Amino acid sequence: METLLAPLREINSYREALECIGRNRLPIHISGCIDTQKCHFIYGLSQNTAWKVIITQNEIRAREIAEDYHMFDRNVLYYPSKDVIFYSADIHGSAISAERLKVVKSIIKEKSGTIVTTMDAGMELVASLNTFENAIRVIKEQDIVDIDELAGHLVSTGYERQYQVEAPGQFSIRGGIIDIFPVTEECPFRIELWDNEADTIRSFDAESQRSVERTGVVEIFPASEVMLSDEEIKAGMENIEKDYIDTLGIFRKKNNHTAINRLKDRINEIRETLGLYHGRIGMESFIKYFGIQAESFFDYFDRKNTVFFIDEPARCNEKMETVETEFRDSMENRLEKGDILPGQAAILYPASSVNALLAGKKCVYITTLGQLPKGMAVKDQFNVMVQATGSYNKHFELLVEDLKKWRKDGCRVLLLSASRIRAERLSRDINEYGIPAFYREKPDTALGQGQVMVSYGQLHRGFAYTQQKFVVITEGDIFGIKQNKRRKHKNYDGRAIQSFNELNIGDYVVHENHGLGIYRGIEKLRVEDRKSVV
Repeated sequence: METLLAPLREINSYREALECIGRNRLPIHISGCIDTQKCHFIYGLSQNTAWKVIITQNEIRAREIAEDYHMFDRNVLYYPSKDVIFYSADIHGSAISAERLKVVKSIIKEKSGTIVTTMDAGMELVASLNTFENAIRVIKEQDIVDIDELAGHLVSTGYERQYQVEAPGQFSIRGGIIDIFPVTEECPFRIELWDNEADTIRSFDAESQRSVERTGVVEIFPASEVMLSDEEIKAGMENIEKDYIDTLGIFRKKNNHTAINRLKDRINEIRETLGLYHGRIGMESFIKYFGIQAESFFDYFDRKNTVFFIDEPARCNEKMETVETEFRDSMENRLEKGDILPGQAAILYPASSVNALLAGKKCVYITTLGQLPKGMAVKDQFNVMVQATGSYNKHFELLVEDLKKWRKDGCRVLLLSASRIRAERLSRDINEYGIPAFYREKPDTALGQGQVMVSYGQLHRGFAYTQQKFVVITEGDIFGIKQNKRRKHKNYDGRAIQSFNELNIGDYVVHENHGLGIYRGIEKLRVEDRKSVV
C-alpha cells in the first residue's frame, strides 16, 4: 500500500496524530475528513495498532465503511447490532448471531484485526469474552469422545440436533458417526469413531454429504450468544418464576386482568422455550435472570492493543439517545400490558455508560466538520485538507481532460478498478488518449510527480489531497455506482391480516404488543395480531 501511504507522510496533521497515538496521548480529534477518505486515514494511523475498532452511527454507514476498508485490510469484519426491541420477532436473528459469533471468534483467536460496528452495538449486554473462550471445544483424531457428554455440550452451546446436518448450528449422531456444522465455518465436519476414539475427522459438503478433505481436527465454537447448562436453566427459571409472582401480585392489586392473562401466556411460552430448545431461542432478553457474566462488546478489547476510531461522534451520540429512548418507552408500555417481566427491561446500557466506557479507551474522533458533542474533551485536534472528486457519469473525455490537467500540475493520480481485467483495459484506454498510464495489481509503489497508475481495488468514491497533489479516482466516479432497485410493497387498509402470505418482508405493520414496525417474520406473533397500515 505504499502508493496510498506515501502521500499521508507528507501531511503534517497525519504525522502529529500518529505521534499522539504512539505516545498514548489520546483522545484526539481529526476534522476535515470525508467519507471514503476516512478509511484511508484510519488505515494510515493504525499501522502500529493490533486491533482497530471503527464505530459509526448506523448499519448502512457501517457496511459502507467495511466495504471500503476491505481495500486496505482483506480481513476486516463487521459486527452488527441486534434489534433489542424486536428480539423474538426478528427472523434475521440467527444470521446476525452467526455474523457476530465469527467476530467474537476472531477476537479470541487472532492477534490483530479490524472490526467495524455501530455505536448501539456497544449498548447491548452480551456474554463476556471468557464465557465464549470456555465454551470452545476442540476435538482431534485419537481423542476419546464421550458421545452423551458431547451431545449435551453442543445443545447447551446452541446447536440443534438433527438426523442430517444441512445448515450451520446443527449436529447429528448416527451410531459412531458425529456430524457437526460450526456456525463459524464454511462447511460441516464428520467425526468417525472407533469405539470411543476419534478415528478420522473430515470436512464434507452439506448438500452432497461427500468428504472434502481430512482435517484431523475440528474446533467447535458456540452457536448461540446465550449458553445455558442445566443448572443455569434451573436457577434462571427460579428467578423468572419469582419475578413472575411478584409482578402478578402488582397486577392483581390493580385488578388488571388483561395484563394478568398476558403475563401468564408469556410465562408459559418461556417454559416451553426452555423445555423444547434448552434456552437457545429468544433468551437474550432474559440474560439478567440466568446469572450470566455480561458486559459490553467494547469490553472485549483491552486498552493497550486497541484504538477506537469513532466516525462522527455527535451522530453516534444521537443514535444512542434515540435507541435508549425508544427502548425505555417500549419496555414501559410492555411492562404495563404484562408482555414482559421487569428483568427484561435491564438489557441495555445507557448512552452515558457507553461514553464513560469509551472514555477509558484509546479513541480517535473523526469528523467532517470541527464539531464534537458537548463535554467531549480531547488532548489535541488536527485538521485535514481533503476534497471529494467529481463524478464523470460515463463521460470518459471529461476524465481525460482532468488527467491531463493533473499531470500538468504535477499531481499523482491513482485510479482503482474492482476488476483486474477492467483495470488493465482502463490503463490501455487512457494510454490511447496520449496519457502515459501504467497498471499495477497492487498499489505498492510510491508515485512520482505527474504519474498515473491504474490498480486493482475498490472504494465507493475518490478523494484528493490538494496540498499534497495526490488524487484517487474510482470506478464509481467514472461510471457511476449501481443502485439496487427497491421492491415496492403493497399497502393494506388496516384490517387484521388473516394469512402470512398477505405480507411481504419489509412491510410496515401494527402489532398490538409491539406497535409500529417492519414485518420481519412470524416467530412469537399471531396472525390476527398483525394489522397493516396504509
